[in-house]
Amino acid sequence: TNANSSYGATGVQVTAGAVLDGQGHTLTVNDAWGTWDCVVNANGGTIKNLTVNGAMRGIFMGGAAADVYIDNVIFNNVIYTFNSDGGNKNYGVYLSNCTLNGWTSHSDVHKEVVYTNCSFGEGNGYKFCRPYGATSFVGCDFCKGFEIEAIGKITFENCTIDGVALTAANVATLVTSKLANVTSVNGYTQVDGLWINEGAAIVTSPDKVEAALDNTAINTLYLNEGEYTIEVYTNFPVKESLTIIGTEGTKVKFANQQVRMPQCKDFTIEN
Repeated sequence: TNANSSYGATGVQVTAGAVLDGQGHTLTVNDAWGTWDCVVNANGGTIKNLTVNGAMRGIFMGGAAADVYIDNVIFNNVIYTFNSDGGNKNYGVYLSNCTLNGWTSHSDVHKEVVYTNCSFGEGNGYKFCRPYGATSFVGCDFCKGFEIEAIGKITFENCTIDGVALTAANVATLVTSKLANVTSVNGYTQVDGLWINEGAAIVTSPDKVEAALDNTAINTLYLNEGEYTIEVYTNFPVKESLTIIGTEGTKVKFANQQVRMPQCKDFTIEN
């Protein structure tokens, strides 16, 4: 099949309410390497149990009339895996249990884009993702050397890099551009370059951390490169241990001459 969307050659068009169930088969489009050519063009509906193969773009969206659900799809021998140029802020895109090998990119035209239990790898020389809008990664694994440029706000929950847990301490090895747009990693929230858990510490200026501003006990602070002054109070709400983790360029000093944390048995600084 070689249909034609308003963008380019298309193998199959999936409209709102339709279901494309590949039942484990491979859908290949011949001679579809033009700029906007794709295997599947969708503006809604469900695509599942399918391998998309052999085109410039795997699943492409030029607009949206409903939510799009993509489940158990393998993207093979494509440049762009899932890609969008048009959409509708009333509708989202939800990918689950997919293998995305190549360049993944979607415009800021969706309510949200959520990847759940997906695997991101290399395809045709690319291992890259550029989300322009609100995006969540839940239970996803990224191959070694994979890179994300976070144009839009993104969150991570229970993800891994080549099987190693993704944390606030190593997220910069994955999000190599616009790290400030990562809003949370496994419960840690980024505020002005500082990773905090449950809002227990707040950055009041680029070089100062003020803690003990609420009643939530903390046990870890993650600091990016830079100089930080930490003021510790007698009512500093820490758990039995407090760890400060920084990068190679992190410098920490304490404003108090005498630091008193009677409930803290262990205090560690790591780099």
